[in-house]
Amino acid sequence: MNWWPGTLAGRTIAVLAAGLIVSNLIGLLILEGERDSALNHAADVALAERFATTVNILERTAYTNRAEVSCRQAAPGFAPQFASKPAVPSGQTGWRVRSISRIVSEFLGEPETSRLRLSDKEGEGSAVRNAYRTVLDRCLGSMMGSGAMMRGTKDSAMSMAAKMQPMMRTESKEPVLRLSYQLEGGGWLNVWALAPAVEPLWKSRFFLGFFVMAG
Repeated sequence: MNWWPGTLAGRTIAVLAAGLIVSNLIGLLILEGERDSALNHAADVALAERFATTVNILERTAYTNRAEVSCRQAAPGFAPQFASKPAVPSGQTGWRVRSISRIVSEFLGEPETSRLRLSDKEGEGSAVRNAYRTVLDRCLGSMMGSGAMMRGTKDSAMSMAAKMQPMMRTESKEPVLRLSYQLEGGGWLNVWALAPAVEPLWKSRFFLGFFVMAG
């Protein structure tokens, strides 16, 4: 069966329709690139601000209290740890490193320095993710436990832990960034942080709406 129109008018319409489809697809690809860039930048800014805030808090904290205070900054997606050594070896790089490094330096009000180390490499994927979970579980567990002691019961802590489980499962496929910063007064702030995965545009509701409007 020949699907190509036999008349000049039909062929003209077919060519115009094909051109419209191609132009829409090109526009969609450009839009997806701009969208991904904007969302990744917003996530980098949020992470950098939180990291810089934690640095400032710890540098105003006595050395002996820094481990406890760093744990208080923990939240799903952000696992901080005060340690004597950095979690990120020197010389590590990645596609988000330069952006986050620049933003962190801006929030700290200082030029980029060797005190800051970042990595988004996945070569140690399972080890990095296990470290993230270990730090986060310990910090959130200690906070929930102390909250329960203040109320004289463990029920609230158990309830909070149950609520956290579904949230933790949704993080299983998101990449983990590592950040290390050498603090004034000694020690390092190490952070394992989730880099939220951007949902492909073709999976979103916008994709259907785009083609309905284009049609």
